[in-house]
Amino acid sequence: ITIWLILGGVGFMGGLLLRRHPSFRLLLMAVAVGCLGAVRFTTAVPTIDTNHIATYNNNGPVTLTGLVVDEPAIFDKSINLRVDADSIIFPDGSSQTVTGTTMVRVGRFPIIPYGTRLQLTGELETPPDDGEFNYRAYLARQDVHSLMARPKLTILAEGAGNPIYHAIYA
Repeated sequence: ITIWLILGGVGFMGGLLLRRHPSFRLLLMAVAVGCLGAVRFTTAVPTIDTNHIATYNNNGPVTLTGLVVDEPAIFDKSINLRVDADSIIFPDGSSQTVTGTTMVRVGRFPIIPYGTRLQLTGELETPPDDGEFNYRAYLARQDVHSLMARPKLTILAEGAGNPIYHAIYA
């Protein structure tokens, strides 16, 4: 990222200094914009390592602790929750601090609002990419790389999260 920022800065400064030479100015400004685009791309692609929740997909049941970070999507028989994970506990009792968002499908009742801290026990799954609709790519554009369907759910706390979002969702 640092190299792209330096190259972008050099291109921008060169474009300003060579403002009397339109062709060079245009070329250097194009370099600056291209470098800034590269910075945006490298920061937008998630790093899936041992600290990312997606590392533990399809590896059996785990217990996940996290915060509901969006308004729930309510359907006839279920609710989809976007949960930002902060820790995972494995069956052997060991735990790991994690990052990343999981799409969790829970039963229709009770309705779980934004800002609820949850403990979920179930299996993390990789979103499917079969058929005409690539659900994995769809969720990846929303920075979601894991699914958990019908977990055992425990509400740990309510009212966490950003108070401005609480006011908007209310």
